[in-house]
Amino acid sequence: ELHTPLGPLSYRARRVGATTTVHLAGGMRPPAGGLVIALPGSRAPARASIDGQPLACLPAAGLVVHQLPARVRFTAAVGGGALRPCPSLHRSPLPHP
Repeated sequence: ELHTPLGPLSYRARRVGATTTVHLAGGMRPPAGGLVIALPGSRAPARASIDGQPLACLPAAGLVVHQLPARVRFTAAVGGGALRPCPSLHRSPLPHP
């Protein structure tokens, strides 16, 4: 558990093959712009989703979560295509409340 000014942030991550799933617990109030999950490695993933909703593009900073709890899943691009970058650095590919 990480104590932040916005409340405690707890998470767990698990990788199975090329897919990593990150579970973010409730307790923290995400900042106005969302909570950014930076992705490991230098290549964009082939697929990514937040709470089961697939992303159409990938924000430059990483995956943006606007409410907790949340489940973030991404699959590494292994010899195939990767998610395209989003057109704007300030827009999430998912609607937020």
